[in-house]
Amino acid sequence: MTVYNRTSPSDGTAITAAYFDGELAAIETAVNDIDDTNIGTGAIGNSKLANPKSYFSLSLKADVASGQAIATDRQDVTTVPCTATLVAVKVCCVTKADGGGTPAHPQVDVYLEGGTPATILSGVVTLVADLTVYSGTVATSSFSANDRLTLRVTTDATGSVTSLDVVLLFKANHVS
Repeated sequence: MTVYNRTSPSDGTAITAAYFDGELAAIETAVNDIDDTNIGTGAIGNSKLANPKSYFSLSLKADVASGQAIATDRQDVTTVPCTATLVAVKVCCVTKADGGGTPAHPQVDVYLEGGTPATILSGVVTLVADLTVYSGTVATSSFSANDRLTLRVTTDATGSVTSLDVVLLFKANHVS
């Protein structure tokens, strides 16, 4: 590592632009020579820069879902682009209609497809009100690249949901 040592001009030496240019060059050399071994504990090092906390979101949408059963109704599909951890699930719809049957209010779920499809939430998200953001409780948080996720909606025979939007917030798992 280069260390900057200030040089003092001898008595009678004129301080010129060339003198200052030489000092500046010495400082720049010392500053540009910093690496992981020269950074104190807790500082940002190359190892931390190689593993950033990168967040991204995926969206599942349904324009209109009505009279559907969750087991068969796949409204939308998306693919996880990289190894990632699911951090949060948010659900909202513009309007919903309760038909008075079972379920009493429309329900939303997200399934991991492939093999035996299974929900990634610990329970369905029940839409009780229009234009309200609901949080889903994450049960499965670890995903591989190319995992397929589907949106599934359940309404009673005459119930419906319009402009349904499910946002999945992920944190990318970087490999160094």
